[in-house]
Amino acid sequence: MELFRLFTIDEARRILENRRSKGFSVIQVMLTGVGDGTETNLTGQMPWINNDHSNPNERYFENVDSIIRIGQENGLIFALGIFHQLQTSRITMDNCPEIL
Repeated sequence: MELFRLFTIDEARRILENRRSKGFSVIQVMLTGVGDGTETNLTGQMPWINNDHSNPNERYFENVDSIIRIGQENGLIFALGIFHQLQTSRITMDNCPEIL
């Protein structure tokens, strides 16, 4: 699910409340969405500043934090996928040792 990239806060709230009402307790979501990690969220924010994986974009992650808080308010647990498999050619030990 691309909850952090493709939905507004209000839409994410409705999605999470809907999942809770259906008995779900865990939400699996990709932190940077599906694909190579170069897509913006709805407010035009990239996850990484200058596409540098060791330099997170606070504005992108403020949105992530807001949605996770909504999930917590609804008693949900997030299973976060940090990187999509399509990003493995771009994220290596050589170009991002601080986070690996």
